[in-house]
Amino acid sequence: MLEPASGDRGFVYQRSLAKKRFALLYAAGIVLILVLILIIVRLPLGIQPAAAVGFPVAMLASTALVFVLLVLAAPAVPGSRAAALEQSMSVIYDPAIAIEPGTGEILAMNDLAVDVFGPREGLVGRSAGVLAGDTPSRNIEEEAIGFSSPEYTRLGYFTLRLATGSTRQLPVIARLGNIYNHDTVMLVFRADEVDRALADFARVQERLMSNISHELRTPLNVVMGFSELLSSGTLGDMTEKQIDGAEEIRTGGQRMLDVVDDLLDIGRARNYGLEMEPSATDVGDLVQRVRNLTTGTARREKVALQFDIIEDLQPAYIDARTCKQMLYHLILGAIDRSASDGAITLTLKPEDEAIVVTISDTGKGLDEDELAVLQSPPQDVPIGAEGLPMVLGVRLCSGLAGRMGMELNWQSNGAETTVSFALPVA
Repeated sequence: MLEPASGDRGFVYQRSLAKKRFALLYAAGIVLILVLILIIVRLPLGIQPAAAVGFPVAMLASTALVFVLLVLAAPAVPGSRAAALEQSMSVIYDPAIAIEPGTGEILAMNDLAVDVFGPREGLVGRSAGVLAGDTPSRNIEEEAIGFSSPEYTRLGYFTLRLATGSTRQLPVIARLGNIYNHDTVMLVFRADEVDRALADFARVQERLMSNISHELRTPLNVVMGFSELLSSGTLGDMTEKQIDGAEEIRTGGQRMLDVVDDLLDIGRARNYGLEMEPSATDVGDLVQRVRNLTTGTARREKVALQFDIIEDLQPAYIDARTCKQMLYHLILGAIDRSASDGAITLTLKPEDEAIVVTISDTGKGLDEDELAVLQSPPQDVPIGAEGLPMVLGVRLCSGLAGRMGMELNWQSNGAETTVSFALPVA
């Protein structure tokens, strides 16, 4: 580590500020040289000999004025390390925080970082570990303490706690530099980069969903409409077999239309931020529709889906779209955890004034980060760029359950995972 220089504490920083004036000084010098050249070749330009004396004097006075203006316009030399750091970070157009490399202490932060992480009073002077969320997968404090590159280097993504109390993964770049005679690690958080990527992804996703809606829903509605006209006899008399065939066409078209609607409910980013509309819902039919959406994925991963659905269940009073989204992501998570030739079991069981849904898988279980999130109270789903949910996996499921006023009960022993929740009956 570099120790503070002897003598005036601000000398090194004054020298760094002086370097910023060199460009203007060079420009003034170049102008003076050009004018002197013009004086030497004054004859082609018609300049009188008497002007040869006054012109240099005027240019010297102009150059002196430029020097004076540069000194007056130059930023003041800060009186403390924190002031020097904040002045240095003021030109960074992303949230930035200065860290003491030896201890991991937060030294200063720019205004953008204050907007993202909270007021300076609550962060400056504390360990960089306070920036991390409840369950960080990487330790940003250790990364800052061990960082040694003089060039901006990408450290990767970190789970960080925001001023709102929620957590978010942000990409971080870092640089080790000497500011006010001290080594300092500068952390820059590229929040805009994430927002741009999410916005691009959401736009592509929305375009895909719109194409699915137009290219599939429209022809399906046409097929169903004509099959209904045929079966009702509007287009003429038909034999009994022909009517049965038209009914099969209409039934199959309706089944495909339901799959398309389910795909749009789950695939459209903006549907995760819609207002809740609870109503009496057939849970067995809802679960079967989710099964239709996940069967292909389970088949590719060689995972068996076993759904134990009791007939004649009472309807549940829930928001069907939100419950469908939650079930879909719970089953996808179970498929992701399960090994090849594993099995996922879903059961529906009436209990008191509720329907208990239980999903079990024979997989690798949940990791520490996920379990810690599940032990915290459920929060609403944070919505980011273009309406895209900012969390996935168990975090998204927990948020969706919280929106419906439910709580997911998780159990995991490292070899299998079980999650259960209760749906209120209508």
